Amino acid sequence: MRWHFPRLHRELVDGPRAFPDPHLAIAGHLRVLLCDHKYPPVLFAYAKLRETDLVVYARPAEPSAPCAKILVAWSSVVASWTPLPEFGLVPIAAETYMDTPIGVIQYDVNKPSSPYTPREVINWVANTEGVSHFNDDSRKKPVHQRLKGLLDIGAGVGDDKHLRAILHQIGVWTLHAIDLVVPSEPPLIYDERANA
Repeated sequence: MRWHFPRLHRELVDGPRAFPDPHLAIAGHLRVLLCDHKYPPVLFAYAKLRETDLVVYARPAEPSAPCAKILVAWSSVVASWTPLPEFGLVPIAAETYMDTPIGVIQYDVNKPSSPYTPREVINWVANTEGVSHFNDDSRKKPVHQRLKGLLDIGAGVGDDKHLRAILHQIGVWTLHAIDLVVPSEPPLIYDERANA
């Protein structure tokens, strides 16, 4: 975790960045820390060892009415370290949050809308855009393609600002979580020049 913290911090806050597209590096760190499927996610495993509960403040998942058709829905705040009641955020256990829908998007006018979760967004980017693996755009899941702005459903092809915002917010939350569970000595961010 001490390895991930300064690098994730650099991609979220500082420059120059190691990656031309910081969201790729952010997704790679988040995959290892929060949702790796092969090994226990590092941050959650370490928090359990330290007996520390991690909470994300987010909008609760609300079931839609049986006859309602939601085409697109998302919140400008998808993950917060601090309570923001004015945005309707509630505390959600961090591991539960990873599988909680944070948005809904329609990728095909002939099909129902699909929800997406933080785990899906992180894995989509990390596993298909070259961080962990690379898949041609045609092999990406349709919801991911739509969030990336690769699908045109009649309104024109968009961009991936929303996708990047999701990764950025979850990344900032992750920095706070690491800071909580990792002992503070030595500091997580240090000036390497001072040690030269």
